[in-house]
Amino acid sequence: MSEASDKQKRIIGIDIDDVLIDTHGSRLNDFYNDRFGTSWKKEDYFSIKLEEVWGNTKEEAAALVEEYINSNYHDSSPPHEYAKEAIAELSKHNSLVLITARKEEMREKTLAIIQTHFPDTFSEVHFTNHYFAGDKAVKKSDVCKELGVSIFIDDTLHNAEDISAAGIPVLLLDQPWNQADALPPLVTRVFSWKEILERLS
Repeated sequence: MSEASDKQKRIIGIDIDDVLIDTHGSRLNDFYNDRFGTSWKKEDYFSIKLEEVWGNTKEEAAALVEEYINSNYHDSSPPHEYAKEAIAELSKHNSLVLITARKEEMREKTLAIIQTHFPDTFSEVHFTNHYFAGDKAVKKSDVCKELGVSIFIDDTLHNAEDISAAGIPVLLLDQPWNQADALPPLVTRVFSWKEILERLS
């Protein structure tokens, strides 16, 4: 394919945790339950802020997430249902980029799990450090604008609001923690990767 035709490809931005990789309801939850003898289920995660679910501080929750990412639990995380098939189809005619709230220091572990399930698929991976805060945090909307993203797929309301406010449509993958009475005009709730593929094909 020529360089000119590459540039004409639609750029789709995609989140990682609970969009590409099944995180909360799978191995992160197993990690926490095994560590503390709890019995959380995916439907118990009413908030994306884990400290509100687990009942600890934001710093403690962030430290546990970092410990999880550095563990074998993370390395055995499964892809979201039908994500592999949908991504394989979308990658044929689109440029796919990953934009995650993870921090830069997690790049090696993150790229390894992505390569396991989606080898040689994504053109770029950007780390915004949102969950871990600090002065290195950047807005996903800023990254989307810089890259020329035409549509984004995420699972959190605050990201959907941020990105859609920048004029970029968002497909919000339905999760227990992103329920709302109403969504911004450019945000569409979707319920599976099969639906995402249908909408973007």
